[in-house]
Formats: sequence, structure tokens, C-alpha cells
Amino acid sequence: MDITYTRRQFTSAGLGDREGPFTVALGQFLFVEAACYFGVLPPFGLLKNTLAKGRVISAEGAVLEWKPLRLSRMQYEELAYSIKDNPQWGGEVDDRFRGSRLYWERWAMLRSVGKISAMNA
Repeated sequence: MDITYTRRQFTSAGLGDREGPFTVALGQFLFVEAACYFGVLPPFGLLKNTLAKGRVISAEGAVLEWKPLRLSRMQYEELAYSIKDNPQWGGEVDDRFRGSRLYWERWAMLRSVGKISAMNA
């Protein structure tokens, strides 16, 4: 699944000019372009809600916007496979998280800094 998005960088004067559109694989967008989710694929519901909003602020502080997407469960499963097939994106699939969505980002952040090992999550 591909995503087409634009980018606007924050500057001291506000938001810069719109750049793009750019089209990349969704996994590349999540883990390279936006550097979201601390390098681990979020639960289906969290990702579905994010993609439906059509906007995120990247780890580099750029506003990334796209036409809101409706992610199906099948597309989510295909995304998980593509992440595993493309290690250059730096994303991982770790479906062992069992808490609520409220705590997922905390878990993912602690996992990324080695407080929770991928083997013992």
C-alpha cells in the first residue's frame, strides 16, 4: 500500500511552503519519512485512527499531510509483512503488547530505549 503526502517544515516564521506530493510505501512513510511510533508497528486501531486523520507531525518537526485513508484489517496485515520484508525502513512488528491503546506509546518508547527488550516484551 502506498501513501501520497505533502510536507511543510516548521520555521521561526510559522509553517513553510508545502513540498511534494511524494508517494512512498506506507511502511517507508511511517518509519523513514515520519519516523513515527518508535520503530514498531502500532496496534491496528491506533494506526487506523492516525491514517484517518490525514496529518501527523514527524520526528523532525515537519507537518505531513495526506488524504485521509481508511485502513482495513487486511491492509494492516499486508503492511506487517512488508515491514518484515523491508528491514531498511527500520520498523519492526512486535505484536506482544497486551495493554490498552492509552499505554501503547509509552510501551513503544520504553522498548525503543532498551528498557523493555524485544525478546521480553
